[in-house]
Amino acid sequence: MSVTSPTMRLPRSVGIGMRTLGRYEIIAKLASGGMATVYLGRLGGAGGFERQVAVKVLHPHLAEDANICAMFLDEARLAAGIRDPHVVPVIDVGDEGEHGTFLVMEYVEGCDLSALLHAARKRGTRLPLPVALRIVCDLLGGLEAAHGHKDGMGRPLNLVHRDVSPHNLIVGRDGTSRLTDFGIAKAEGRIAQTRTGNLKGKLGYMPPERLLRLRDPASVAVSDHRGDLYAAGVVLWEMLTGRRLFHAPEAFEVVQQVLDGEVDPPSIHRSDAEPLDAVVYRATALDPEARFASAAEMRAALEAVAKEVGGVANVSTVRDELEEICGQQLAAKRTAIDAALLAYEAVDVTAPEARGRRGGLAVFAAVVVVAVAVGAIAVWSAPPSVVPEPEARMEDDPAPVAAPPPRVDPEPVTAPVPEPVAAPVAAPVEAPASSSRMRRRERPRVPAEPEVAPESPAMAPREEIIENPYEF
Repeated sequence: MSVTSPTMRLPRSVGIGMRTLGRYEIIAKLASGGMATVYLGRLGGAGGFERQVAVKVLHPHLAEDANICAMFLDEARLAAGIRDPHVVPVIDVGDEGEHGTFLVMEYVEGCDLSALLHAARKRGTRLPLPVALRIVCDLLGGLEAAHGHKDGMGRPLNLVHRDVSPHNLIVGRDGTSRLTDFGIAKAEGRIAQTRTGNLKGKLGYMPPERLLRLRDPASVAVSDHRGDLYAAGVVLWEMLTGRRLFHAPEAFEVVQQVLDGEVDPPSIHRSDAEPLDAVVYRATALDPEARFASAAEMRAALEAVAKEVGGVANVSTVRDELEEICGQQLAAKRTAIDAALLAYEAVDVTAPEARGRRGGLAVFAAVVVVAVAVGAIAVWSAPPSVVPEPEARMEDDPAPVAAPPPRVDPEPVTAPVPEPVAAPVAAPVEAPASSSRMRRRERPRVPAEPEVAPESPAMAPREEIIENPYEF
């Protein structure tokens, strides 16, 4: 879900007109997109049991549409049966009438791939190839579980995500990447028929056959699980190159780029990625029949060539890379969550006399914690020492704040000042030649490889707080 809120709202229970939704306490507003608003929720139980969750509430004006509401709930109920370490599980769905139609998801601590790519660009670098392969293999593991999901009678449900993109892939602090927002893309497609312009940010990840159906409902083009594999190929291309694959000022131009089917090999922008060119080419083929037949087949093809680029990273390497790139941001998010919980506890509507005794101290503590959170976010947002290469309509970084003059003692002691050490700069990216853009039919294909089972790392709670400014 595209986030429009720049920072976390602390707290927002009064603003949304409720403190509970079903059996969940609503702590704070986290993010808002075109279809729903996400809140930090908490589920309490006997003996002090407590669990943090992400509660996604359908916008009221959309909940009034019976068809959209039915799609939202039906698809979410189907997705709730997926149990895989690479999918953020849907653990509950409900309809509270005037308070909203909602689904509840596991809360994963980490950041989405979109934010990770943006942070890497601010540092003037890109993800190491083994890390990129680990992330996309986790993505394919989640897709494999969803595409093969069956009902209680053993019948295939033919689930398709329809919205695979960097925004919907959460890279957890445990080093495992998880696909999120399963089960709502079909309803989003319905919304697209009633509003204009809301799909612009997602057009670059839609398979050509789906764009044909959106443009011409009478089209006979078939959109199935191979459309998700196409989007996975686009995500892989962008991780390898650190830039957008399809982008243009106008939506119709993006659509035309996708339908033209011209994709630069990743090695044009990053020479060490050449062994992966053929995999990307096959995954993003215009014809669904020319793509990989399954997520397992695509993952096996990646693992077969991984040894030529350093192998597939383990979860520890991914965790370390995430902390290196986004550690300050993640720490600021955690501080903001703690402040939201403290502020929530300070407002106890069920016990006014207790609020009089301890409310003042709790509110004061909450203000202190929020101030620390704001400071941490400001530090992380400071401009990097390395200026990233210009690319794809990035937002301007804020101007650096001048430091205060140093303190002067009565008898200053002169000491040598070490010269500043320049931050490491990534290897320059080769500029693509105009003649290097090739039609798909001119590039090699990847033979099918045997299936290799992915790792199954442990689960972690989900997080989605600060807007990701990396324009997708």
